[in-house]
Amino acid sequence: MFSSLLARSAAASAAQHTTTNSLKYSVTRIAESGWLPVYRDYRRSNNMVKATIIRRVSGNSQILLKELVSALNTEGTIKPINGNIVLKGDHLHAVRDFLTARGL
Repeated sequence: MFSSLLARSAAASAAQHTTTNSLKYSVTRIAESGWLPVYRDYRRSNNMVKATIIRRVSGNSQILLKELVSALNTEGTIKPINGNIVLKGDHLHAVRDFLTARGL
């Protein structure tokens, strides 16, 4: 039973490693908590979410932006100064699910 658990764990990690290597981009998790660096951007005092921000993107962020825009049916841009991806609207959980499904 223990050996079958090890085999399943090894297979899952190999599949995740393959998925990660086939992508042209990556999003580095926060070291202390292990969370993905996806945040909501609030504007003014009415507590309305205006944007979802994805930080720590490396590689080809244009591909990630195109995939997110088509998957979430929204608008988005890449900030040229820091490379953060900014999506219009509140997509925090959808973006986290999207990235997790891709093994990031």
